[in-house]
Amino acid sequence: MKLKKSDYMVFFLFLAVIHVAVLQAHASELQELDFEVIAWGDQSGYVEETFLVARTEAEWTAIWERHSPVDMSSSPYPEIDFSENMVICAFMGRCPTAGYSVSIEEIWLELDHIRVELVSRSPRNQTLVAQVITYPYIFALLEFSDVPVIFDMSVESGMNQQPLIPELYSSTVTITTFLVSSSLLVALVRKATRHKQ
Repeated sequence: MKLKKSDYMVFFLFLAVIHVAVLQAHASELQELDFEVIAWGDQSGYVEETFLVARTEAEWTAIWERHSPVDMSSSPYPEIDFSENMVICAFMGRCPTAGYSVSIEEIWLELDHIRVELVSRSPRNQTLVAQVITYPYIFALLEFSDVPVIFDMSVESGMNQQPLIPELYSSTVTITTFLVSSSLLVALVRKATRHKQ
């Protein structure tokens, strides 16, 4: 059986439609969540990289007490209504100088979990910064949810900034679709060649 050019065109069109349908179905499973940054800075009692979620007053109090520097131990923590909200907490850990920071880029609801995309930044090359140890942190207010929270940290280092890495699932969908499409095409070509012989 010899395949016509039109057969190949129909095959590739079919693959394109399937690919678009898969991507659209996956995109519909994602929901970007609104959040509000309520505090950030470069001095914290958390000396190692740490990611936490406070869903209760007790959890929030414990986090704030450990976070507050010694000279600010009596500072009041922001009051949160935990019946409607929760707090995302990210601590960058010990940094050798000033100029380091951590930020929240996006927060997504993905099927059965929430994904928080963070970026840690360091001073640009040849930038003059204070020679003092810092502990960057950020707190963000988010609508309450009891699903698990996953933190992804990307790095922007000086002048050599690394872009945010695309989500693994997107790459997996694209690669899988490509492999399946290639396998089907190879099988059709081999079948056509056998019949021709």
